[in-house]
Amino acid sequence: MSLLGCDEPTLLHAHESPLPAMEQELVRRYPRLREPGFQPFGEPELRTALAARYTRDAEHCWHADNVYVAPDLHGAFKAVIETLGLRGAVVLVESPCAWALLRLLQSFDIRVIELPLHETGSLDPARLDNLLRDNDIGLAVLPSLLNPVRGSMRPPGNSEAVAQALNRHQVWVLENDSHAGVQFAHEQAPLRHWVDPQRLVIIGAFDKSLGPEAPYGYLLCKTLEVRWQQYFWLRAFELPPIRQRAIARLCSSGRLDGQLMALRETLARRMQSMTQQLDEQTGGALRYQVPEGGCGVWAESVHPVDMRQVFDRLLAQRIVITPGELFSLQNRYGQHLWVSYAIDWSQDPAARLGALGEALAQARLP
Repeated sequence: MSLLGCDEPTLLHAHESPLPAMEQELVRRYPRLREPGFQPFGEPELRTALAARYTRDAEHCWHADNVYVAPDLHGAFKAVIETLGLRGAVVLVESPCAWALLRLLQSFDIRVIELPLHETGSLDPARLDNLLRDNDIGLAVLPSLLNPVRGSMRPPGNSEAVAQALNRHQVWVLENDSHAGVQFAHEQAPLRHWVDPQRLVIIGAFDKSLGPEAPYGYLLCKTLEVRWQQYFWLRAFELPPIRQRAIARLCSSGRLDGQLMALRETLARRMQSMTQQLDEQTGGALRYQVPEGGCGVWAESVHPVDMRQVFDRLLAQRIVITPGELFSLQNRYGQHLWVSYAIDWSQDPAARLGALGEALAQARLP
C-alpha cells in the first residue's frame, strides 16, 4: 500500500529521533527516576519546559501550573471540550479543517460552523464578526498561524484583526499549535499574542516533531485552574515519566529546535520535489499554491472530475490519497485532494503520481 495522504512529517526522519537516546541516558544516569510519585497533570519538569517554551516576555508569560499533559492530541481536545462544557454547543473552525478534529466535534454533538480561508490564506474579520454576532459560539478553534491542510500561513496583520473580533465578542479561543514546528518561516507572531489571555487555551503535541514515540498532547491555560485539575485528576492519566522528562530535556537543551530545523529543511526539499513531479506527472491537471509549511499539497482539479472515482481507481492500485471533502462537514472541497510529501520516497512516487494523473483524466466530467 502506498500512502499519499499521511500527515506524519517525522516519517522523513524515522531513524533520527533524539528521544530514545535521551531516555536511555536518563535511565542510566538516574535509575531512581523509574519510581516517581503520581503526577496527574504531567511531569513537573515537562510542564516547566513547556511554560518556558511558550513564554515570550513579561507580558506573555506562562508558568508550570498553567500546563497540563494528556496522552495525545485527541485526548487534549477532549479535555477542552469537557472542561469548557461544550457538548451540544456551537464551535467555529477555520476551513479546511483536519478531518480528525471534525469527527471528534461531531462525536460530542457539537454544531460546527466553518469559516473558509481566502485564497491568500487569510480569514475575513468582517465575516467572522458577523458569525460571532449571529451565533452563540462557545469556542473558536484556530491554528496558531499555519493551516496544516492548505499549508498556508495567515498574511501579516490578519491574526491581529481576527483576534480583535474574537476579543470583542468575548469568545473562548483554542489555538492549535500542533503544526507550528513544521512551518517553513517564523517571522510572524502567532494568534495567541493578540488573544485575551483570560479566554485562551493553547493546544499542542510532540508527535509532529518527535514521532509516534512522543504522542503526548498538552494544554496551556491561565484560568479555570480548578476545573482543569478536576478533569485530569478524574482521568488519572498514567504517562511514562521517564519519557516525559526526556522530552523536557530535549526542549530545554535546544535539541528539539535543532531536530525541527533539520526536519523543516527536509520537508521543504521534499515539497519542491513533490510539486515538480505533480506538474510533470499530472500534465497540469491540478492547481495548487506552494505550501509554506506542513507536509502536504492542497490541490484542486483544473477540470470537473468525479473525485470519488479518482479515489476508487487509485485504491484499486493500492494507492491512497485523501479526498478534499473529508476536510469539511459542509460539502466543500469536492474537487480538492491532499497529497503528502512525507512519504517513503523509495517507492517511486513518480509512478504513483502518474497513476493519479491518469485517474483524473479518466474521471473527468463532460
